[in-house]
Amino acid sequence: MKKIGDLQLFVKDVVSKEYPSFKKGYVTVYQLGKDHLLLELFDRDENKAGEIILNLKAEKLYKDGRGYSVRIEGTPKGMVRYYLQEGNKKLEGKAEGLYPCLTL
Repeated sequence: MKKIGDLQLFVKDVVSKEYPSFKKGYVTVYQLGKDHLLLELFDRDENKAGEIILNLKAEKLYKDGRGYSVRIEGTPKGMVRYYLQEGNKKLEGKAEGLYPCLTL
């Protein structure tokens, strides 16, 4: 599994490589289980500008719905759950919001 030292720096590096034209906006970062990160990119007007799933265990990156599908939803008890399908694998569990608004 890939070790991440400074998560903010890591996220900014991934976004700058995958979306070089994305300069002004913010990223919402979720941890999905122990092996995945979800990065949702939003512009200044809060319009969704992109999405990245990182599989930390397999060191794979998926962009904009290619190779995966993900759904994040709140529960009546205030938790956040995720439903992730990566290839033939279906995962679900508790999503943890690591950064609600990481500015780029």
